Amino acid sequence: MQAIFANATAASADDDGLKAAKRREVEQRIAMRDHRLIDIEESDAVMDEVFGMLKSELLGIPARVSRELDLRQKVEREIDDALNRAADRLAKRAAELRTTGKMGT
Repeated sequence: MQAIFANATAASADDDGLKAAKRREVEQRIAMRDHRLIDIEESDAVMDEVFGMLKSELLGIPARVSRELDLRQKVEREIDDALNRAADRLAKRAAELRTTGKMGT
């Protein structure tokens, strides 16, 4: 009798797991259709494109605003340092997303 009950309990647990998996799959499909869920590779490509353009624009500013070489180099270094800090933060957040599916704070 205990074996029958154990089998029924295991079957019920398997059934619940299958239902939960199907429910999750349906939720993911709906999220993709509603554009709330995107492929991480697509997101990375967009980020690379936008930040690449931003970097080019920012690094062109010193030459557009001053002919003084020392000032231009100082401003370029500051912009480059800020971009490197942003890139480090972005890499950290991307790693969090890839590992956990969520962003930390």
